[in-house]
Amino acid sequence: MILAQALARHDTILAEGSVYELLRRDSRVSFDPDIAHAGLVYDDLLRTLLAEVHREYIRIANEAGLPIIAFADTWRASEERIARSRFAGRDVNGDNVRFIRGLAEEAGDDVIVAAYTGPRGDGYQPDQAPRRDEARTIHAAQIEALAMSGVDLIVAATLPSLEEARGIASLLARSGVAWMLSFVVRRDGTLLDGTLLGEAISRIDDDSIRLGFSRFGGVKRRFTKVGEVGGVTIIDDYGHHPVEIKAVLAAAREGAQGRVLAVVQPHRFTRLRDLMSEFQAAFN
Repeated sequence: MILAQALARHDTILAEGSVYELLRRDSRVSFDPDIAHAGLVYDDLLRTLLAEVHREYIRIANEAGLPIIAFADTWRASEERIARSRFAGRDVNGDNVRFIRGLAEEAGDDVIVAAYTGPRGDGYQPDQAPRRDEARTIHAAQIEALAMSGVDLIVAATLPSLEEARGIASLLARSGVAWMLSFVVRRDGTLLDGTLLGEAISRIDDDSIRLGFSRFGGVKRRFTKVGEVGGVTIIDDYGHHPVEIKAVLAAAREGAQGRVLAVVQPHRFTRLRDLMSEFQAAFN
């Protein structure tokens, strides 16, 4: 199920609890020191145990008649952590997404495939968190890999600092995938680096809005520059009502350094006939 479809159809969507916490208490399970439970998919027994945990969450959601977000176990699968691990050279993020997608397809249409990313260091040690620019470099490869894998949602979890979160958010905002952030928050409403939660949300929202505006190329055929020939700028605009034409020509005259020449293609002959005087005034 695609996340947008689930949001349109349901007031409530469930999400898996911590697979990590359940498995680390199982004496049969040993995590990789670098990528944690992301490596379990490469061992037959551990892969089976991992699948059992995910299936149980999915079963609970099915019994409740609700969709569920199932997460690939990629929380610790950053590029630098994979390179340090015994799984270096493997497509750890892609393999985990494919694993969870297989469970989702097995369960039916009510499972949304998502993936985690996490902090560079310990989620409870803000002094280990990188600054924003460094965070972009550190997390770029994993977020790109997850976006390319086709997940419907990427969640950055257990973030201890605003700066690292801003770096991750800037990458997620460019990924083309729905995304969320979650912080480790003290009882007084501050992140572990001391930033007020409300301030952190505002700063990240502001960053995302600025990015959106910086990437916005305008609405097509609304005062769109389509070319320049011999020092003459050519503007295309869809305005075909006298009021719209008047506004377009006013904007052009305000910004032009010289004459403004207008060519109009009438939209309908009946409009041209009925509003001929208004058209004449618009070009005056």
